[in-house]
Amino acid sequence: MKKLLLLLAFAFPFLTLRAQDEETEPPQWLDVSALCYTAEGGSDPSHVLQQFLLFSAETVDANEALFNDLLSLMEEINQSYVNQSVPDYLKEMETSILAMREQFKDNPQIQAQVDEAYREYLKEKKAVMAEKVTSEVNFSSDPAVMLRKLKALAINHKLYTGWSDAGNGMFAVTEAPRYNKFNAGYFDKVEVADKDFYKWGMIDAGGRQILPAQYGPFGQNGTCYPDDDVIFLKKEDAGVVHSGAVSYSGRVRIPFIYDSNVDGIYRHTPAMPFEKNGKIGWVDLNGKVVTPFEYVSCSLVAFGWVVSKDGENVGFVSEKTCKLSIPLKYKELADDGPEFMRFDGKVDVYDRDGNFIRTRESYYD
Repeated sequence: MKKLLLLLAFAFPFLTLRAQDEETEPPQWLDVSALCYTAEGGSDPSHVLQQFLLFSAETVDANEALFNDLLSLMEEINQSYVNQSVPDYLKEMETSILAMREQFKDNPQIQAQVDEAYREYLKEKKAVMAEKVTSEVNFSSDPAVMLRKLKALAINHKLYTGWSDAGNGMFAVTEAPRYNKFNAGYFDKVEVADKDFYKWGMIDAGGRQILPAQYGPFGQNGTCYPDDDVIFLKKEDAGVVHSGAVSYSGRVRIPFIYDSNVDGIYRHTPAMPFEKNGKIGWVDLNGKVVTPFEYVSCSLVAFGWVVSKDGENVGFVSEKTCKLSIPLKYKELADDGPEFMRFDGKVDVYDRDGNFIRTRESYYD
């Protein structure tokens, strides 16, 4: 097991390690992008398929020789990246010299000076690269063979092309193509094709599938709420996308029958606004409609939502009850209070529970 940890620390900068359970050790994520790139013979230098494999501790212990070979292979691959990486200042120097050669190609005198400069540049480059190269790369194993072995060992025989932490020990995963720009041994930000956006599923720490790959997007920046046991997602079915929510056990909490999640950010309120057939209503985490689908607009503000049924008269839905607490008789929200502008130019002030407090003059009169 120590050899695997050494491998992970040395060769895989995108590794995510999970806290160890007292009884069973969770699997490890391996980024095998470099191995894939090498196994393909570097056939696509601009983009490389970034892939992740999930292994259990038992899998590693039972295949110690394979992981020892992998460690050695990845060390050689990393060194080859170092060997091939030309410093930026040398790249800029070569670009400038070649540009001058083209510019003065009809001037023999200057051309001779440029050629001399280029010869000096090549000497400088050779000296610099000689210092960078620490060993000649001779692969001890065939990368394509290593990759094939790793695929065969993957839990559930899955080779995931992307993953994210969904919380509560769960992982969002996809097998849809995800490409990274390859630049001097490093992989830039993942680019995801639109058609693959709803091809994410969820697995537990043991690799068991919790949700099939029909959902998206996952992320703890507005969709995953471990403390509330709810994940707000969109589901793709036969090319049609609907919004809903699931629990961390994969149980549907809000059915995927809605056109969209209007709010987008859950504030631990009793319900969330959804849109269906052009109308907005509120649905609680058990899938019950608590506020009818009869509103045409909904804007999130402090303490709740400004709503309208006709696009002209607005009222207020409280975040405490997710029901209409201030009647639909105002022109617009005047200030977070909530305070509402009346059609006669005055402002009605309410408390957070929707109780009327007073009427005041508008600050803008």
